Amino acid sequence: IATVATADQGGDKAEGLLDKLRELAAEPDDHEARKLIEEVGRWTAEGELDSELGQAAISILEEQSRPSDPQLTDVSALFAQVSSDPTAWGSKAENLSSSLRDMLDTEPPGQRRQQARKLTDELDKWISEGEIDADRGDQAQDVLSPLQ
Repeated sequence: IATVATADQGGDKAEGLLDKLRELAAEPDDHEARKLIEEVGRWTAEGELDSELGQAAISILEEQSRPSDPQLTDVSALFAQVSSDPTAWGSKAENLSSSLRDMLDTEPPGQRRQQARKLTDELDKWISEGEIDADRGDQAQDVLSPLQ
């Protein structure tokens, strides 16, 4: 919050980010923090938020919203990575980010296993059709593999 509040040139969305960070500080909510990670990524990509400020906010939000299940640590980090630079990932980055967020919000391990399998199949398709960068897609599959 202090970093965003003291930023000289934060961008058009800096004040909105500050408000949302304050709300999350007052009432922590993992799901809302993940949604904010995606918003910050979009704002940064669209030039409405300074990229360094956006990266700092995403890093803090990812740590705060990380599920307690250690199996999901890498999924949480991947979610933040995809959300922070969707254009580098490809045209299906938003789909990937959304699927990862859903997985992080899912409690039953059996259901997460199904989500991981489905997402891995979708990644195969997206990679083959050039909708997700191949190297980044392979990285995502490596993260999802242990969950299946």
